[in-house]
Amino acid sequence: MKHHPAVTRTVQWSQDQWQALSARERLISRIALALVLAALVWGVGIAPALKTLQQAQQQLPVLRAQVQAMQTQAQQAAALRMQPTLSAEQRQAALAAAQRRVMPSANKETSATKETPTTAALVLVDVPPDLLAQWLIDVRSNAHATPTEATLSRNAQGNWSGSVTLNQP
Repeated sequence: MKHHPAVTRTVQWSQDQWQALSARERLISRIALALVLAALVWGVGIAPALKTLQQAQQQLPVLRAQVQAMQTQAQQAAALRMQPTLSAEQRQAALAAAQRRVMPSANKETSATKETPTTAALVLVDVPPDLLAQWLIDVRSNAHATPTEATLSRNAQGNWSGSVTLNQP
C-alpha cells in the first residue's frame, strides 16, 4: 500500500529518531508509554465502571423499596378493579359514611360536600392530617372515588383547610 509522501517522511523520521536512542532510553520510553496507556485504560475504562458499580450498590436498597412499593400499589389497584361498580346512590352513601366515620365531629361549618354525578367536592376547615389521610383512604376504597384536585393550606396547629375534589367513576 502506498502512503502519502508526508506520512512516509514522518514515519521514516520517527524510526530514525527511535534508532538514534540508546537501549536504555528506548527502555525508559517503553516504560513511560506503558504507564501512560495504563493510566488511560484506568481513567477511561476501569475507574468509571467501578464508580458505577459502587453507586449501584448504594442505590440498590432504595430501588428495591421502590419496586416493593410499586408492587403493593399494583396489588391495591388490582383489588380496586375487582370491586363491584357502585351506583350513584351507593357512592353518595359511601362518601357520607366515610365522612361520618373519619370526621365524626364535622358539621356544616367544618365540612360540606357538593356532588355531581361524577365528582364530589369536600370543603374542609381545620381538619387534622391523620383524619384527612384516613378519610382519603376510606373514600378511595369504599366509595371508589379518586382525588383529582386539592387546594389545601396548613394552619399553625398543623391542621388542613381547603377543598378536595374527587372523581367518581
